[in-house]
Amino acid sequence: MSSDSRVLTVVCDGCGETVTAEGCNTHLPDSGLCFPFREMGYYGGFTDNMPWEPVEKNEMFLLCHACVVKFFDALPALANKILARYGGAIHHPTINSDGTPCCRFCWIPEKKGEI
Repeated sequence: MSSDSRVLTVVCDGCGETVTAEGCNTHLPDSGLCFPFREMGYYGGFTDNMPWEPVEKNEMFLLCHACVVKFFDALPALANKILARYGGAIHHPTINSDGTPCCRFCWIPEKKGEI
């Protein structure tokens, strides 16, 4: 096991803040979202793209945790759809050191299915 103590970071495309990226995907923000925007569209759609082409790293729009919360607050139907897809819990853990929920979307076993 490496004792490397470097903190890996990425820049959020939503707010421009530098945030940690220390989880299993070290090029993506911790408890954030990644939108591979080429895959979000379709031929004849809003972006009129070809979704079968490979997505390059620079073709992803990254959102930090705080921006994801704002995004879901702006689009609650999307948050509910994701919640339903994952059986009542949007899967990111409580990240506060005191054990309190980081936001209303984090996984809290006793409140599964509520947002």
